[in-house]
Amino acid sequence: MAHLFPLIMMLFVAGCSVAPTPSEPIQGVLGGLHYVWWHFYAGSFREVTVSFTIHEDFPTRDGMYLQMYQSEINGIPFYFGIQTRVGKPGFGLTGKGVIFSRWGTRDLTNAEVAPGGWTESAGYEGDFISVRKGYDWKAGKYTMRIAYVRSDTLGDWYGVWIGDENAVEEYAGSLRFPRAPERNPGIADGGGTWTEIYYRETTPGSTLPRWWVSVEAISGVDFRGVHHRPRVAILECSERFQNVNIVYD
Repeated sequence: MAHLFPLIMMLFVAGCSVAPTPSEPIQGVLGGLHYVWWHFYAGSFREVTVSFTIHEDFPTRDGMYLQMYQSEINGIPFYFGIQTRVGKPGFGLTGKGVIFSRWGTRDLTNAEVAPGGWTESAGYEGDFISVRKGYDWKAGKYTMRIAYVRSDTLGDWYGVWIGDENAVEEYAGSLRFPRAPERNPGIADGGGTWTEIYYRETTPGSTLPRWWVSVEAISGVDFRGVHHRPRVAILECSERFQNVNIVYD
């Protein structure tokens, strides 16, 4: 069932109730907007796939992040998704693209760059490394997945891919996650999908643009090859912004 867990995310609606007006920040101009936490009750995974539709292109040059699945791999936090303005060291903000980050290190020997991509190692959100790649996404249907790639003596490599409605898939890079006996291997259950406004190029305090995204399906594949769907989805709207809405259908 391709539409087992559809979810509509729109940047209008205060307190999770519909209102046909744009968003207005309450306590600040930056931060998270919508959150969905997925509970499979199936242990850990070797792969997680998210299918989604962007119903309308993002209309401004503000920085918006649609994060697909934030969780842990081998006990180490990570996230991945698409952004409207992807940061590039020595350059600043570029255009649209894909980002995949993990925490707990600044060592870029744990990163494998995709053709045409780049890395970042920084400490402004805690020590992290990241692989990034330009990708001119727009209105349409997409699939993003994170999956186990290989292992070496230092850990397990996981990669990220994005595919369009024509089933053309593009590799965005891989990161290595060390193993430890006290940590559960693989991608942890209970991860979240969320949106964040992280940069404003328009006048500070101005209204946010309307944007509508649907998550049609999310699935995980365990290490036995069994596919799983979430049994529970917990939805939250930020209280820091007016007129943001999240609908579970």
